[in-house]
Amino acid sequence: MDAGRLFGVRHPDLLVLTAAAVISVRAVGYRYRSAPALDDVTFDLHPGVTALVGVNGAGKTTLLNLLATRLSPQVGSIEFDSGHELPGASARVLTALRTQVSLAPQEFEVPRHLRIEDFMRYMAWARAVRRSERDPQIVDALAAVDLSGRRRMRIGSLSGGMRRRLNIAQALLNEPRLILLDEPFAGLDPEQRTGLRDRIRELDRAAAAVVISSHELQDVGLIAARVIMLDAGRVVFDGTLDRLEQLGRDAVTPRSGVSPLEAAFLALRQGVRP
Repeated sequence: MDAGRLFGVRHPDLLVLTAAAVISVRAVGYRYRSAPALDDVTFDLHPGVTALVGVNGAGKTTLLNLLATRLSPQVGSIEFDSGHELPGASARVLTALRTQVSLAPQEFEVPRHLRIEDFMRYMAWARAVRRSERDPQIVDALAAVDLSGRRRMRIGSLSGGMRRRLNIAQALLNEPRLILLDEPFAGLDPEQRTGLRDRIRELDRAAAAVVISSHELQDVGLIAARVIMLDAGRVVFDGTLDRLEQLGRDAVTPRSGVSPLEAAFLALRQGVRP
């Protein structure tokens, strides 16, 4: 796949600095009424795959919505490699930033009567893909998730795994710099999970940062080299997969019956810090 076609950014309002982080999160906090969802979250994202893990309610979806500019930080800031920052971006800048960021939400509801190609054409139009580039980008995106031969199928006839792959395909449109996948493996059987992992692994990620949110370490551990773990809205681990596994080996006993990744996850939830 042509990485320039899939991940290049051409929006005139944005200057891509490939040597810098794609996005920087600095001391971000967010609350829903009296309940804190995120507290003092800080990290940088560079090109490549990062797993965002944590139990349900840890703050993963809130963080993805902040990265996607659907929400704005109540405390702290999020800075893009264009030099723009949240909060404080104008409506025009937000529109430009959203050409760089694409979210594949966990809940993916699409009219079942639509054909795949019609849905993708609509999403290309909604994402402001230039008319001359819509068909080539649709071809590339469907090829990336192995749906090229099914573009005439109606969405209602797709399996759960195919719908997950279509969700990822629409997230690739308009050549984003930051791709956010929220629980892409939820509800899939083992065969579907394996196929989707293969599709994500095969994506050309040379210029994009990909964040996969999940509470299943066994899935993301086969794809991502870096892991960020949230617990009760705070970052409790940010490091390589190897480092996380070592933490688990240090915590696990021979009779525990859990993998090093599972042991590390449990230890971090119990307050152990690397």
